[in-house]
Amino acid sequence: MTLESYLTDGIQPDRADIAVIETVLRETASTIAATFNGTHWPYEVSRGSLNANEGLSQSTTAMMIRAVDLLIGKTGTTHAERGYPTILKRI
Repeated sequence: MTLESYLTDGIQPDRADIAVIETVLRETASTIAATFNGTHWPYEVSRGSLNANEGLSQSTTAMMIRAVDLLIGKTGTTHAERGYPTILKRI
């Protein structure tokens, strides 16, 4: 495929895929923000409800902090560790 043919015919499906991924990332960021209770995230979240009886899970909190780092692009310096910068203020 040449660059010209890609720009003519092939780029639209790729742009559609990117739009879907960006939507999922925005929804994920919204869920992360909405489920933070001020000190930590719940161990389990089901669509439409939270398990409020859950105590602090250090491993869950560590995983969520890593997810937030990836969403805002605050990760390591190597290319393999770059995050997907998302502006959480818009969400």
